[in-house]
Amino acid sequence: MDVFMAPTATLAVDPVVMVELQHNLDLSGDATAWVVQFISAIQPDLILYVDSDVIRFSLADIVQGEVYRLVAFGTTNSALLNGLLWVDGYVYDAGQASIEFTSGDSQGGDGEAKTFSGSVLIEGQGVSRAVYAIALDAVPPYLLPPTQSSTDGSYTLEWNGYSGQLLVTALDDYGVDFETGLTLGEGDRVHPTAPNGYVYEAANLGTLGAEPTWPAAEAGTVVSGSVTLVAVPFWRPKSSGPFSV
Repeated sequence: MDVFMAPTATLAVDPVVMVELQHNLDLSGDATAWVVQFISAIQPDLILYVDSDVIRFSLADIVQGEVYRLVAFGTTNSALLNGLLWVDGYVYDAGQASIEFTSGDSQGGDGEAKTFSGSVLIEGQGVSRAVYAIALDAVPPYLLPPTQSSTDGSYTLEWNGYSGQLLVTALDDYGVDFETGLTLGEGDRVHPTAPNGYVYEAANLGTLGAEPTWPAAEAGTVVSGSVTLVAVPFWRPKSSGPFSV
């Protein structure tokens, strides 16, 4: 009997290189997290949700040598906080340990009243989300007044004065940090201390007990204290544009 051995080959797999940068985004005040966008040629190349003292991303997610504009805004639950922080001319440097954001402007503008309308869809279905827009051509860039899409996904942004490139982003409700003893109303959301891709919506009014073992499946339920919590997928921020207005 002839036995044929299939040839074998060893494939080299490049290791995943993670970048960690200390930052000066304040998490001790109103902001529970920051949305940080890396923008090159006014395209949103990378969007990060930052809720710790480091900005962490895979080196493969950016182009080494590319010049980026970074913009960051604070959030609390799904609400936006006034103001925008930014970094102009960021280029990845392997020796860099930290990054410093500087203040931009917030929701300003005088002049002609303007609007921009669109829809927020998930898998083809309209959803209600916080919607904001960045005036990219302004120096420094700033946030236009945000809005909330309706349950069918439709929204209209309204502002005065600004003309130029607009970057629109939809933001899901991340909920509040889990805290034993916290009182939740029906529909309020919390997120685990260790992110797992889900947030948990209170099915009833009650008070949280100890942090539970979280179900990592949509509609999974768990009880903490007197609150029944229901797992809901958390959708990371999604940007569209730029649009000329």
